[in-house]
Amino acid sequence: MIQKWGVWATSVSQPRASDERPNKPTTRHRLVRRSVPIDVGRAKRLATVHQRRALEAIYPTCAIPDCEVIFDHCNVHHIDYWENGGATDLNNMVPLCSRHHHAAHEGGWKLELNPETREITIH
Repeated sequence: MIQKWGVWATSVSQPRASDERPNKPTTRHRLVRRSVPIDVGRAKRLATVHQRRALEAIYPTCAIPDCEVIFDHCNVHHIDYWENGGATDLNNMVPLCSRHHHAAHEGGWKLELNPETREITIH
């Protein structure tokens, strides 16, 4: 799961030596943690916004080594194809540029994702 942090503020009356008014309200910020699901299994075919954010943090470009196409110009690809029962889970998805996405689907590429390093092997 990835964590999303929010900020909320409260007004608290505390006197300060530098204040002209002794009870001038001050604002404190506190971080609030909210979790979001990162793995959705077979419930959805397309990557969620949160999954896309996580993938972009891992891969600023296409997942194929030495490809410089930026994440925003890539498609999220299921390593184990959705059509074959693959899950829409982070450990089953990588961003691929159009050229590499076509190679994976139409060019006979079989991709393997190392779950520890997230490195791609092409067979």
